[in-house]
Amino acid sequence: MPEVCRSCRSLPVASDVGYCRDCLDRLVGVALARHPVERAIEQALQRHDPRTLPGRKQLVAAVVPVVRRIADPEERDVCLRLLARRSGVREDVLREVMALPDAVPWVARP
Repeated sequence: MPEVCRSCRSLPVASDVGYCRDCLDRLVGVALARHPVERAIEQALQRHDPRTLPGRKQLVAAVVPVVRRIADPEERDVCLRLLARRSGVREDVLREVMALPDAVPWVARP
């Protein structure tokens, strides 16, 4: 008799870990999930060099819209601190950028 999945208990397991392929994919996806701001920072760091002024501006321009969508002020604060640490832009400057009416008007788009 084939072994059943530890999670859904209905499908045969696809590996020696005791989970079917669907449940294993879901569990791995949850384990790899990161906060949207962390993902945005990582993606922006791959495209923009924070060691240069234009790179910092483009990095901030890419991530600030994601931070703006966070409704919870405490979570938004933590994300701004993370962006400050990863980008090299001071937190008070990031707060000024967040207060600007448009996304980030001082960055020339490529």
